[in-house]
Amino acid sequence: MLIIIAIISISVNSCTNANKEELIPEAPCDTVGMSYSQDIVPILNNYCYECHGANTYSISGVNLSDYNTLKSYSNGVEGQLYKNITHTSDHPMPLPPRPKLSDCNINKILDWINQGAPNN
Repeated sequence: MLIIIAIISISVNSCTNANKEELIPEAPCDTVGMSYSQDIVPILNNYCYECHGANTYSISGVNLSDYNTLKSYSNGVEGQLYKNITHTSDHPMPLPPRPKLSDCNINKILDWINQGAPNN
């Protein structure tokens, strides 16, 4: 019985997330020369199209799968897209309780916006 208690005690005391960042380093984030089709659409697909896609925008009123609509929201750091994804607007996206996009994904979108939001 003492052996079982010792094993449980060691297991419980050795499990921690305190050094998780040190154990699993973050992958490098390339944010230079972002392409709409290769880099931006996958982010939108994973985080936005659930509410703002071609088949779902009737609820939100905004179809981000339409390039022209997306571009109209992409006016630099003052544009609605950037403000929404950085949670600096009255309409943070994705909506809480879903977490904000990662800094890497935000920076990819910002690079694309800074290139003039090309349809490439």
